[in-house]
Amino acid sequence: MVVALIGISNLGGVSANAADPSPSPSVERSIAVSVPPDPVSLRPGQVGVVQLRVVNPGTTPVRVKVTGRGLTLGDEGEITINDGPDPLWGDKVHFPSGPFTIPAEGFKNLAVKVHTPSSLQPDLYFLGFVVTPIPNPTTGVTVINQIGGFFTIDIPGPRDRRLAADLELPGWSILGLHVFVGSDLNGTLYVHNVGQAAVRFWGETDTTTTGGSPGQMRIPISLVPSLRERTFVVAGKPAWPIGFVHIQVRIVYPTTTETTTTEILFTRSILVIDPLVLVVLAILVLVVIWRRVRAGRRRRAARRHATQPQSRSLPSGPRRRAAHARQSLFRSTFSRLGRRREA
Repeated sequence: MVVALIGISNLGGVSANAADPSPSPSVERSIAVSVPPDPVSLRPGQVGVVQLRVVNPGTTPVRVKVTGRGLTLGDEGEITINDGPDPLWGDKVHFPSGPFTIPAEGFKNLAVKVHTPSSLQPDLYFLGFVVTPIPNPTTGVTVINQIGGFFTIDIPGPRDRRLAADLELPGWSILGLHVFVGSDLNGTLYVHNVGQAAVRFWGETDTTTTGGSPGQMRIPISLVPSLRERTFVVAGKPAWPIGFVHIQVRIVYPTTTETTTTEILFTRSILVIDPLVLVVLAILVLVVIWRRVRAGRRRRAARRHATQPQSRSLPSGPRRRAAHARQSLFRSTFSRLGRRREA
């Protein structure tokens, strides 16, 4: 559960030489630290020893010193190393005075003596430290990598451990149905520690989709301090362009004691629609609208044509020429009759 936190800060030591104004090449020192993988169990008022190991993978020996530092715990497992020791423990943690020489490509085990304060309540406590290489004054510019880490003390006993979880999914709700438009569904699982003690939890998320094979994502053993949270990504994708994704989340953690556990279980269902489906649907709707508009225009044109008065028009072709001949004959006959009456 516990891994060393790498906190690197660059410290510069520069020396000047009047005969050679150019700086000397930098000497980079690389070290690493390891801590016990499991919490060290100590009762209030008890004295214990925690073993640390400082590793020098370089090709030259390195002299180091170890100092205790306080920690600030944040969300998502973020840890900040403070400048001074932890005020809760004060002088109850004794790091070896040093400095110590770590041989090239070697390591050295260091014993940290811990006096557990009698006022501590059952919980997990994190004790930080910094391993700092000591610069060699014979070199010019020296870059020092400070390595920060922490180990865990477990004060046994019943404790207030409570978690709350929620799954945030993209999309929106329509009449109780959650809908998401996209090709891949990616949600965020939030696990909040609402109790007064740190919690180590584990679990899994199971997804079943329309026409697809079920999927599972295991949540490894994770630590969340009091009043902090951890987040995890939950993904799902239906096999068809339109389909439901059903998500079941299970989170397990110990309650007041280590022998009993409780779990958080909830499910979510979401309808996932591929954007291409909406594009095709929009095209079909536009085609239907266009056809309806076109049909309406034709009906209106037919109604206007039916209501207009029909004008007599002469037939075309031979029939039209015959009609013109008859009209000419009538006009010539009427004109002759008129001249006879005048005579």
